[in-house]
Amino acid sequence: MSLTSWTIENSSRPKSYCRLRGLVVPILATFMCVVSSSLQASEKTTQQALCGVYDSVYEGANKTIASVKAGGTFDNSAPRESNRELKVLNERILQLMVIQQMQAHGCQIPKTTSSGVGYMIDALKCATERIKGNVNASECDQRNWKNILDQ
Repeated sequence: MSLTSWTIENSSRPKSYCRLRGLVVPILATFMCVVSSSLQASEKTTQQALCGVYDSVYEGANKTIASVKAGGTFDNSAPRESNRELKVLNERILQLMVIQQMQAHGCQIPKTTSSGVGYMIDALKCATERIKGNVNASECDQRNWKNILDQ
């Protein structure tokens, strides 16, 4: 199986793609590419790697949900609100797929909700910076966001 993955950076959010069996797969299925590449390790290591990947994807979706919701705080456009709701729905579908895979592989299921509430403070800080025109603000680096529900 041929597997190649890469990330395209842009001003809003890195978009990950991978090539799996000749097909280019976008964000919603990217975690499958990462999982597929993890299958080369030993079984126990693979189990731990799978669970780690699933946790990361689940939390990444929570951060995206918070970011999308916070972005709508300063906007009253109905069409853009519809688009935001679709983005949230896509992230929740991704989370459902991840939870199903976690159950199938015996991973611990996340205790936090999929609403993104835990990351809302950081998401609002980022949205505020974007309104100010600072699209590359350090507040928007989701790697630094902390889930307040974990404290």
